[in-house]
Amino acid sequence: FVFNNMSDPTPTFSSSSGAFLDHFGQLKSSYASFRPTYTASLFDKIVQYTGSAPRELAIDVGCGTGQATLPLSAYYGRVVGVEPSQGMVDQAIKDAQSKDVKGVEFVKSPAETLPFPDASVDLAITAQAVHWFDIPAYLKEAHRVLKPGGTLAIIGYGTCDLQGVPELDKEWKTFYGTTLGDIYWPANRKMVDREYVDITIPSPLYTDQVRDTSLNIEKDMSLDHFVGYLSSFSGYKEYMKANKDDPLPALRDSFAAKLGHARAQQPNALRVVWKIFLLLGRRV
Repeated sequence: FVFNNMSDPTPTFSSSSGAFLDHFGQLKSSYASFRPTYTASLFDKIVQYTGSAPRELAIDVGCGTGQATLPLSAYYGRVVGVEPSQGMVDQAIKDAQSKDVKGVEFVKSPAETLPFPDASVDLAITAQAVHWFDIPAYLKEAHRVLKPGGTLAIIGYGTCDLQGVPELDKEWKTFYGTTLGDIYWPANRKMVDREYVDITIPSPLYTDQVRDTSLNIEKDMSLDHFVGYLSSFSGYKEYMKANKDDPLPALRDSFAAKLGHARAQQPNALRVVWKIFLLLGRRV
C-alpha cells in the first residue's frame, strides 16, 4: 500500500470560502465501521458502461475510508484512492491491510489537483463525495487525467428508508431533518438530498452522459449498528460541537421500546435501504 503525503496540497473546496473543511477525519472509525458498502451490481454497471476500454488504472476521488476503492480492485489492475483527510487515509490503509486487498493504494490529495499525469487514468469515480468538491474544477481535472474514452462516474446515495417500520422511519427522518436540520448539516448536503440533480457532466468535455437511479443499497442492521451509522454523520458531529446533550441515546431508547428489546438486538432488526444515483460520462 502506498501513502503519498503530498506537500502543501491545494485544499479541496467544501465551502464558499474555498477552504478544505475536514468533516469526517475525526469520525474515521465510525465512518469505516457503519457506512454502507456498495453492491457488486453498481460496479458491474459501471464496468459495462466502459465497454472495451482498458482496465489498467482506476481512481476513487474523495475515497474516505475506501468503501468504493476496495471493491474496484476486483475489476482494475491498479486502484488508487485519493482523499484530502489524513485521518481517512490512515483508516483506509488500515482497513485495506486488514482485508488483505491487493492492488490498492491511497494518496493524500485534493480532488481539484490530482497527482496523476495527463491521460493516464481509465476510470475516475467519486462515491458520496463530489458534493464536497469544487465541482467545475474537479470535472476539468478529471478530464485532464482520464484517457480519451475513459469513464467518469459520480455515485451518490440518498437518505435511507427503514422498511416495514413507518413509525421508526418517520422518527429517524425527524432526527435527520429537524434535530440536525439546516443548522448543523453543511450546505453541500442539499445536493445529496436532491439526488445530484444539480450536477451535470458537461459537454464538450464528456459525451454519452447517463443518469441511472435503478439501484439500491440494502442492508440488515441491528439497532446499535443503525445508531452507529447516524453517529458517522457530519451533521451529528457539528451538533455535538454546539450542544451538550447527545440526541442519539434517546433516539435509540425510543426505537428499542417500539421494536422490543429482544428484536432490537437482532442483526436484522432493521432493513435499511438507500437509493443510489449514478452519473456517467465518457471523456472526449
